[in-house]
Amino acid sequence: MKITSVGGITVMAPAAIAITVWLVVERSWRVALWWCLLFAAGMGLVVATKIAFIGWGIGIRSLDFTGFSGHSMRATAVIPVLFI
Repeated sequence: MKITSVGGITVMAPAAIAITVWLVVERSWRVALWWCLLFAAGMGLVVATKIAFIGWGIGIRSLDFTGFSGHSMRATAVIPVLFI
């Protein structure tokens, strides 16, 4: 398994769902709501930048920026929470 596979949707989506379930079971309603909203906002930003690049070619050529990485976003949102 490659290290980049860890940030993939097949690994991180179930982990994100598990975090949400854990927060709900612990009756941390406000934290669960914020977790879901912030995770969705992060994913929305990733999707928006990818659509902007793929659809209209919007990016930063000098940096070879084609949009935010979904793997990185998911990994940095989920992995630290798993270690709390």
